[in-house]
Amino acid sequence: MEDAYRAAHFDLLAENQAPLSEMEKIRIHETAAMVPESWRVVVDVGCGDGRVSKELIRRGLRVVGIDWSAKSVAHFPGETRVCDIRAPWPFTESFDGAICCEVLEHLEPPEAARVVTQLKANTRRGFLVSVPAREDFAGNIATCQACGKDYHVWGHCQRFGSFADVDAMLQSPSVERRLIAGNGVRAWDRLLRWQKRLGFWPWAASYLCPFCGERLMSPPVPPFRNRVANKLIAAFHRLTSPLRRPSGWFVCRYAP
Repeated sequence: MEDAYRAAHFDLLAENQAPLSEMEKIRIHETAAMVPESWRVVVDVGCGDGRVSKELIRRGLRVVGIDWSAKSVAHFPGETRVCDIRAPWPFTESFDGAICCEVLEHLEPPEAARVVTQLKANTRRGFLVSVPAREDFAGNIATCQACGKDYHVWGHCQRFGSFADVDAMLQSPSVERRLIAGNGVRAWDRLLRWQKRLGFWPWAASYLCPFCGERLMSPPVPPFRNRVANKLIAAFHRLTSPLRRPSGWFVCRYAP
């Protein structure tokens, strides 16, 4: 069911595309800036709609995208292949480099290791990986109203607290690193769990339960006292956020 969930999840994201936020534009620009000029032919692994690749294509690079969602790659501006990125890729050529942005956190460690093997085997000059940095994991956990199980609404399986965590997954030391700091509030996991008990949880039309496939229903309006308590907790998150290490994205480049 996990693979079926993933396909449906990313198909729904493709169908419910929202305009890019200013922070997302910054992430895309700074990630693309780390791609060396020597990479002229690039594969975008788990390309989605090609947000980062669009900048590379504007720079004159040839980019080939691979993804498991046919509806996502329909928005990709270059060449595409629909395939399981964990399996051997359907190419006879090798590439100067590869980018794998916001993908590996969706995979269990053994699955991610299979993708990393392909990154190393199919590139001549290295590859670039980005993952969420210090994600407030608890804030993105919802409970399915149909089966009662908890799940991450974006399908994340891994959390990364440092560059060392990323290097450990890649089993290589990165040769260039960048933290792209987000502009969101850094929350406290325990308080996020309390907010969930008060009746507040993340919701979007694309959220699917990986266990039974049901869409997450939007939460009902909680009682007045719960809303007041939630506002107090949210205010505490905002006040204490500057005291915590920044979140955002870890971007790491690796040599061949």
